[in-house]
Amino acid sequence: NLYDLDVIASQEDSSLRNTFDTVPIGIIEIRGETARFVRSNPSYREFMRRFFGFDIQATAQRYTGYSSVFMNKLVKNCCEQEGRTIFNDRLPDGSIVHCFARRIGTNPKTGDIAVAVAILSVSEPNEGVLIDRLVSMIEQFGEHIPGGFFIYKADESEELLYANKAVWDIFGCDNLSDFKAYSGFSFRGMVHPDDYAKASAAIRKRTDEDRSGSDLLEYRIIRKDGEVRWIDDYSHYMRADVYHGLYYVFISDITGKYQKAESDKALRSAVIEALTKVYDSVWLIKDVQTQQFELYRIDREMVHLLPANTAVKIEKFYDAFSFYSKLVLDADRRRFLAAVTPENIIKNTENALIYSVPFRRVFDRGVRHYRVEFAKLDLPGRKTGIVTGFKNVDEEVRKDLQIQLALNTRAAVIEALTRPYDSVWIIRDMETQRFELYRIDEKLAHLTPAQEAVKLDKFYDAFTFFSGYMPEEDRQRFLDAVTPESILRNTADNSIYSVPFRRVFEEGTRNYLVEFARIELLSGETNIVTGFKNVGRRSGGDNA
Repeated sequence: NLYDLDVIASQEDSSLRNTFDTVPIGIIEIRGETARFVRSNPSYREFMRRFFGFDIQATAQRYTGYSSVFMNKLVKNCCEQEGRTIFNDRLPDGSIVHCFARRIGTNPKTGDIAVAVAILSVSEPNEGVLIDRLVSMIEQFGEHIPGGFFIYKADESEELLYANKAVWDIFGCDNLSDFKAYSGFSFRGMVHPDDYAKASAAIRKRTDEDRSGSDLLEYRIIRKDGEVRWIDDYSHYMRADVYHGLYYVFISDITGKYQKAESDKALRSAVIEALTKVYDSVWLIKDVQTQQFELYRIDREMVHLLPANTAVKIEKFYDAFSFYSKLVLDADRRRFLAAVTPENIIKNTENALIYSVPFRRVFDRGVRHYRVEFAKLDLPGRKTGIVTGFKNVDEEVRKDLQIQLALNTRAAVIEALTRPYDSVWIIRDMETQRFELYRIDEKLAHLTPAQEAVKLDKFYDAFTFFSGYMPEEDRQRFLDAVTPESILRNTADNSIYSVPFRRVFEEGTRNYLVEFARIELLSGETNIVTGFKNVGRRSGGDNA
């Protein structure tokens, strides 16, 4: 039932009935700029009749404009924004009525807003007496208010006039006396010493301006057991001639929520930091759809060339890329801007892949190769964030180009050197004997299937395998001549090292040479080109 009154106090029915029968309370339904009374107790109806001459029972089912009833726009606005509030309203005779209002809910069909209003007090010429009566009255229903609720003086003492049991519980105290002894029964005694100045300054601003109103704060407290907790504080200032006014304060423990938020923030920061260590500049795109972003870390050279205060003013990341593209080489700019559109970034990171866009940046001393990389990051609120890193890859690209040039050069050199040979091997590493079959003799391929030779990891094992096609009396001499030590020793002066041998074919034997030549690569590596060459006529006998 949307209008069940136990939602006011969130307590059992018996406590609610006691509250409802003690304090003037009415349930008001708001529709647009009009309101009607849905339910009220006798004391509330008497209050309306006595101070406003308004008969609730006669108009209970009619919607009436705010100006003709006690309910006004202030209630509607406060309840829509905050859910609960304490506010003042001026009565026809000039006195001030102090009220507590709480939004109960919204009718899902009509959109009507239901609000519960309790009359706390009506000001009198002797305001000190009124406040004493007010506190006395609040004590009767304060325990039924959900969450912590306390009242304190707005003067320098900040002495508390009232605190309900929920406040003691938040501070880990056993009873009111225990809480008074621990906190000194003052607002200063409740707030963490490191947070008091900031919290007090925010509150005092409203007092110094001498205006009623509400503030929402967050600060820490220290419980009696020493544990530090986070509190949200919704306070309302009421002007008065005594105590410089009063503060009505609702508090609740938000430590769990705060710790989760801080944990999520720390986790995101750790992930972003881990992802971005290798980058010169980092942007964090917080929402791809709205293009909201922040400059997480900025390249010092870019700060010099493009003032950071200009970049910070840019609200959308694509506009920032357009701004950044002033540094991009003219020949690359159009391709760069087409690659970093929101659509391309979303499409290329949807499978949690790193999306890279290479480009060249212009500096006074020349052009450098750069790369911008995008990585998807899930953010709170089901938003998709993108970590965007700019990286100087000039050395890496130029080294790749050097290596490619070296490989092309090596291939050209090897090709030129090996044209006279029937078969060619490339020995990559003399220490590990790693090698590859660069080109193989068609006749050898026929006699010894290439797939068998490819399985051999070390070139000396391959020579041993190859020696099986030599006359037996040549075999050991050949194997002694092609050891790693012999090859290194005989190619040390960059001369060609030749080893003669004979190969056996079905039609007889042939004279062959295997020759070794050293090649020094730009990368610093040493390769040995190994070529097999037919150098003599076939012979009919083994000893020819």
